[in-house]
Amino acid sequence: MSEEIKKEFQSRLSGVLFFEEMKKHTSFKIGGPADIFIDCESSEDVLDAIELCKKFCVPYMILGNGSNLLVSDKGIEGAVIHIGNKMSRIETDGETVICQSGCL
Repeated sequence: MSEEIKKEFQSRLSGVLFFEEMKKHTSFKIGGPADIFIDCESSEDVLDAIELCKKFCVPYMILGNGSNLLVSDKGIEGAVIHIGNKMSRIETDGETVICQSGCL
């Protein structure tokens, strides 16, 4: 992965880690490194992450809370876009309930 790609991801997203061990993010505690791990805090982060992946032709996957996920010890090529605890707000307004996608 080029330094240009790393710098672009870091400049646009605050929760970016490179070669992050996936065993830290799965319920089974297994899995090698993801090339890019993006811990999203907002829907805008998710959109920015996907836009950057498409711009640089980086394959990506969306990760929820990592339950029941088996990841190879070889890791994941490309980016993991994590939608978890930081996006788990629940709001109610009368009979309307709004849940972010990281809710359990």
